[in-house]
Amino acid sequence: MLLCCAAGSTVKTFEVTLESIIPQRTFNSHNADITSVQYNHNGRILASSSVNGRICLHVPSSGEKLSELFYPTDAPDQQQVNALQFSSGSRFLASGGDNGFVRLWDLKTQEIMQTYNISSSAITSVAFGGYKDECIVGGTASGAIYICDVQTAEIVRSLTVDPTHGMHQVMAIQTSPHPMARHVLGSTYMDGSVRVWNLATGQLTAEFVRQHEAPATSLTLSSVSKVLLASGGFDGRVIFYDTVQRKNLRSLDLEQPISSLALCADGKTFAVGTTTGEIHLYDLRGAISPLFSTLVHETFAVQSLHFSPLASDVNVGSIPAKNIPAESAHHTSTAETINNGDVVTKLKKIDRLTSKSHVSYELSSSPTLDSTRLVTRTMEPSGIVPPRTQSKRLLTPATQNPPQPILNMSSKTSTTHASTDEIGLFSSPTYRQTLKPAEHAKNDVDAMTCSSQQADLTNLSMRAEIQHLREEINLRHQKDIEQLSTMFETLMDQYDAVVEENRSLRQENEWLKAHISAS
Repeated sequence: MLLCCAAGSTVKTFEVTLESIIPQRTFNSHNADITSVQYNHNGRILASSSVNGRICLHVPSSGEKLSELFYPTDAPDQQQVNALQFSSGSRFLASGGDNGFVRLWDLKTQEIMQTYNISSSAITSVAFGGYKDECIVGGTASGAIYICDVQTAEIVRSLTVDPTHGMHQVMAIQTSPHPMARHVLGSTYMDGSVRVWNLATGQLTAEFVRQHEAPATSLTLSSVSKVLLASGGFDGRVIFYDTVQRKNLRSLDLEQPISSLALCADGKTFAVGTTTGEIHLYDLRGAISPLFSTLVHETFAVQSLHFSPLASDVNVGSIPAKNIPAESAHHTSTAETINNGDVVTKLKKIDRLTSKSHVSYELSSSPTLDSTRLVTRTMEPSGIVPPRTQSKRLLTPATQNPPQPILNMSSKTSTTHASTDEIGLFSSPTYRQTLKPAEHAKNDVDAMTCSSQQADLTNLSMRAEIQHLREEINLRHQKDIEQLSTMFETLMDQYDAVVEENRSLRQENEWLKAHISAS
């Protein structure tokens, strides 16, 4: 799997394996502090935004720069882009900045399709909501969250906190990636609170007031569990919640303030970014200590983290660049200008337009994460940990200790007993009374050996059967994914056609209104 991060003016990508975290590429296209970075829905496009109002699109596999979008504003002090979010099919990209606007970019035409005037205060985070991306959600510095209809650009509703808790800046929002919980929205606040909302009704479904003793800077929701949410804060604490039962599940305490979080689509690989430029990787089924830690920047915080999706079987033919220079990750060339056809040709060469990669799925041996399997503990408040002076050494993989898991996702182990018919004679009291001590010991050893051998055979048989079932499930899963992918592409094409038709009708309606009023 791949992981991208933003720290300072650089974007870095890593390959994460069970043994290590391997640096892949470094992108320096912004020449300014980067605020957000994100993979698209299939991991083939990488988008990043910066304080100078630029949005860059790269091909992470080759490092090539596809396109560059500029945030339009008349005020230089309001050009900062704070957040990005791809739509489900990556046809559109939402961005929010300091001027209080959320803009919807059509990546096929490289133009702004819609502008949403959400707030007079800065937009701190954006997200697409609903099962068909029918709404755009924006968190603001004023403490309110606004939900806008994608097509009409009207504010459908606003999500505000009970005034008794005060109005505090929204630090981060995220809609659930779980396919059955797309209506769920998580949000964190400057006062350290975490809240969960229902986008369809606007109802506050769970509230965790001031769980952090400092601003709650980031959050992430699980794609395999509808109930699991994690938040991180400047107090150096990561807290896991059950959003349905409204309770804390577990916490991790770090020595550095936390600036960003990311949870992989596998539901178990968890990344934590700190203000001291470090990334710590955890396996939620393993020990509390991190699997690996690495230093990505010596002076800047890890501002944004994002895992690439596990599967890559959807076309990206709808993202050509338009008269934008092609640039590599390390060198910018302004001498050559490419058109849409050139970009399409280049994407074909890297097998991104006409072919679909073979997808293999690995069935986890642990059951799906569920609130009934999570280990809970009483949480003690901790003081705010001030930032530490960062050392310049590269952090080495931490030693794994087998003790207490972060989240208990494994089932109880069953024990296989030997047959009573075979060992019953040796365990019979009447028979044992007739044996001498040496014979007692010999028969005990024989019984134990027989029991151990049968247990091994049983275990081997069970493992072979489980492996066979896994292969069958993987095959069925792959076929289902391919069918769903085809259906999704068809629906997205239909959706794009409806959106374009609706846009044309609105333009025609405005033209008619103008001419009727003039006459």
